[in-house]
Amino acid sequence: MAKWCDARRQGDAEKLPRFVSKARQTAVVERALVVRSGKLLLRRYGPDSRRLVGMAEIPEMVSLGVKPSGEPTLVRRRTIGTITYEERLHVVATAAGSWRRWTSDIELEWIATETLEQAALTGPHLRWLREWLSLSDPKARGRRP
Repeated sequence: MAKWCDARRQGDAEKLPRFVSKARQTAVVERALVVRSGKLLLRRYGPDSRRLVGMAEIPEMVSLGVKPSGEPTLVRRRTIGTITYEERLHVVATAAGSWRRWTSDIELEWIATETLEQAALTGPHLRWLREWLSLSDPKARGRRP
């Protein structure tokens, strides 16, 4: 067997197997940080969702019908598989019309900041919200909301 092995003849058999790495991809996601009367706006995935059923995340700006303006408040990166996501979190002011529309959307819900720990949020989103809330309240900096 060894006499037919190209790798043995070339002296690099210890480098086998040679795997071709998958191409890396990047994606940018714009998310909205919306607070009104001490409550945060979150998107909850329903039972018909293909992923994260029952879990909540910070809503994407596209789903709320708003566009980013200015620099994001927080920028976080994470990699899932071969895709690196750059998540840009923007503070969004709530206009009366938008607030009413968001309140009637069954996938959106308002969570009191005091009950954030009990909300079934995905791990990264919970960390980002904790960080953002501690940045916006100098007295609470470094503590959980």
